[in-house]
Amino acid sequence: MFKFIPLLAIVLLSSLIGKAQEVRVISFDEAVAIALEKNIQLRQEKNQLISLDAQKKQSAMAYLPSAGINFQASRQDGQQFQLVEDGFEIKNVQADRLSGGVNADLTIFNGFGRVHSRKIASYNYEAQLKGVERTRQEIIFQIAQQYLQVLLDKELLKINQQAVTDQEKQLQQIEGFVKQGLRPQADLYTQQAQLRQFELTAIESENQLEINKATFAQTLQLNPLEVFEVAPIEASDVAIKFPEVDLSSAFNVALENRVDLQQSQLTL
Repeated sequence: MFKFIPLLAIVLLSSLIGKAQEVRVISFDEAVAIALEKNIQLRQEKNQLISLDAQKKQSAMAYLPSAGINFQASRQDGQQFQLVEDGFEIKNVQADRLSGGVNADLTIFNGFGRVHSRKIASYNYEAQLKGVERTRQEIIFQIAQQYLQVLLDKELLKINQQAVTDQEKQLQQIEGFVKQGLRPQADLYTQQAQLRQFELTAIESENQLEINKATFAQTLQLNPLEVFEVAPIEASDVAIKFPEVDLSSAFNVALENRVDLQQSQLTL
């Protein structure tokens, strides 16, 4: 029976390794969706937005009359003395009381306090709403930057690896020329040094790719053991046409679209 335990362990280990080696391909849209869902700062700001929305509604309710209903119940136990023909008679008595009331209150004027409170609550909510949108834009920008950087690193690695292959072929040619006496020995040493330099550049490119992929995975809060690749972006997906505008118009458009500026104006 015990001889099957190592076999079972090998099967389980092979299964785990197979799962660990499965490569997950992440598209740009998927990366943005994951980041927006898992970002802690965005979650906190959304929770704050919910709280400010409740305060805004509460300030609006201050204009409505307030009403209350109260009930009160009581019970009293005691003894009662009663005169009879042959003396006194003592009886245990119990009295129950039930009372209630309705009250209403309507504030007519309190020195514009309600108006001021409602404006503050509304401005705070709108400012937080702009802050949530700004944080969302920053997350998308960060993901786009890291995503494109990983794609760039992959292309640079391919270029450097191809350069190493070309240098190896050139080294073989020079070795043949040197053996035939057509090239000096110094050319061989020079080519060997160049090959080592290209190999070093390729290694550095690979290391940089892994570092940027790790940073990207940390931003998305992926499993550290998960193997993933980013999907390439087609040129048609990123084709952008900018309208012809002058500097003044561009400045005005920027002012209108900057939600962080709008947030600052609301908090003044």
